[in-house]
Amino acid sequence: GLEQSLAYDSPMMANIRQQLDATAEVSDSMYLASETLALLKDVLITNLPADVAVNLHECPFCTITGDLVDEISKVLGAGAGSALSQARIEIDKQLSEENSKSLQDTFKSAADPIVAVKVLIRDTFGFFTDKDKFLQVRGH
Repeated sequence: GLEQSLAYDSPMMANIRQQLDATAEVSDSMYLASETLALLKDVLITNLPADVAVNLHECPFCTITGDLVDEISKVLGAGAGSALSQARIEIDKQLSEENSKSLQDTFKSAADPIVAVKVLIRDTFGFFTDKDKFLQVRGH
């Protein structure tokens, strides 16, 4: 049933993890792009290495471009790619073996009352759905 499908090693969960793994490039690309932009911004806005005491290079191009790169970095961080990457990371956490067991337990505890009602209804109204008993009543 569904409870077994939620097991960490079930085919359904393995398929979900496989689909998630196929989107790893989104997170990798977002990380690479954001880190590259951060490095470029640092170079352009003169965050120099510690062994360089004074920046002898100042030009309007680097200042303007540095500000643009900073703005692009902010937009990238607030965009859909970043949101997808964060969602992927959260889903990956939720699909861990420990969380899978917790999900199974939650499902089982939520389903128990439903199963009890089903049994009660079956026991109460089973007479009406039993073919042999129906034929006995009809024959009288």
